[in-house]
Amino acid sequence: MNSFFRQIAFILAISAFSVQGLCQNVGINATGTAPNASALLDLSSTNLGFLVPRMTDAQMNAIAAPANGLLVYNTTTNCFMIYSGGAWVPVSCGCTGAPAAPGAITGPASPLVSSVNNGFFITPVAGATSYTWTISPATNTITAGQGTQAIAVSFGPSVATYTICVTASNACGTSASGPCLNVTTSAGGGGSMGYQVFDYTGALQTYTVPAGVTQITVTAFGAAGGTAYNLPGWGAEIIGTFTVTPGNVFDVLVGGEGQGGEQPPGSYGYSGAGGGGTFVWNSSSSALPMIAAGGGGGSSYYENNGGPGSATNTPTNGSGLYNAAGGAGGNGGTGGTAGSGGGGWLTNGGTGSSGGGQSGGFAVYNGGAGGSAGAPGGAGGYGGGGGCYSNNGSGGGGGGYNGGGGGLSNNPNSGWGSGGGGGSYNAGTAQTNTAGVWKGSGWVLIVW
Repeated sequence: MNSFFRQIAFILAISAFSVQGLCQNVGINATGTAPNASALLDLSSTNLGFLVPRMTDAQMNAIAAPANGLLVYNTTTNCFMIYSGGAWVPVSCGCTGAPAAPGAITGPASPLVSSVNNGFFITPVAGATSYTWTISPATNTITAGQGTQAIAVSFGPSVATYTICVTASNACGTSASGPCLNVTTSAGGGGSMGYQVFDYTGALQTYTVPAGVTQITVTAFGAAGGTAYNLPGWGAEIIGTFTVTPGNVFDVLVGGEGQGGEQPPGSYGYSGAGGGGTFVWNSSSSALPMIAAGGGGGSSYYENNGGPGSATNTPTNGSGLYNAAGGAGGNGGTGGTAGSGGGGWLTNGGTGSSGGGQSGGFAVYNGGAGGSAGAPGGAGGYGGGGGCYSNNGSGGGGGGYNGGGGGLSNNPNSGWGSGGGGGSYNAGTAQTNTAGVWKGSGWVLIVW
């Protein structure tokens, strides 16, 4: 048969198959097995899979008039996406690999024997959801922080050398250990070392300057915002050195992580609340904080990440720039059309205008409570985080010296906005101010 007749035969075969496909179900396999009667298309194989169309996020969003039920694999987010209810919704997101190994551990090199509250910490690892710390030999106790980026350790009664290591984990696996830290305890009696750690408790805490101490260095981390489908803003890291007087009593407010609005994770239409700011101040001698570390903004359910806690007084925007104005002069952020604003140092954050029962985060001097949320969205973290409007809503603003603005809703081509990150404040010397590095609830380390 010449090539012309081969082409004709091929076209006729395809035409016959197409007509047959219009009137009955079709099976594709290597064995000739009839298709299941309930299936329009029945694929069967023991060594091959079904591959859906793969495309970037931009290519997916460029599909004209997608039909409800259309399925693609998004190579930008590594998620199966289905078009439903007028938006692309994640069905399942795959692992992208275990996190990288943590960086160097910071902490005292020569703590006293029998000392307590010795703080050791690492900077957050991208993609990590938990951390596992080990200390050997085991004549010591991790008294707080296991699972997080920072731990408090009480050491044994004898002089010894200890090795401290940490790994990072997520749903995909566990990293190799980062560089371990060797510390050798020194004799000199029990009692606390020159380090004190303040974890999140949801209540006001105090620090009293010990006898003989005239200078302290404060490291404060703001809390992260709440997670919806997109990423929240992480809290700021603010470090400063201060001249103090023995017996001074400072107030410490550690911000709480904003709640996520997903019910369950990956569901359609929910947004994250703002994370709380973290503050240290002397209420008896100053109307201003010593340090305020801005909390991160909550993410929106559609396309936009929360704004990071700011390294400066000025609040940040979420990734889509669709949030209301942040506060200024120590005030809370403006409420958006859906997400509410983060609380500031002096005033509460504004309430989102679209209702749903949410309120802005409270100012520090009004108690620091996180904003409420339109049910069933997430509430803001303690320390002045903003709440968020729930279904089809926008992220809440992060708390801080100046609160972050709440997210705006239904912006052209960008869905619903995320919350802005809270602004920070630093009255100390030898400053180091870094935006958006802390994941989870806030944390304070005081060194003398």
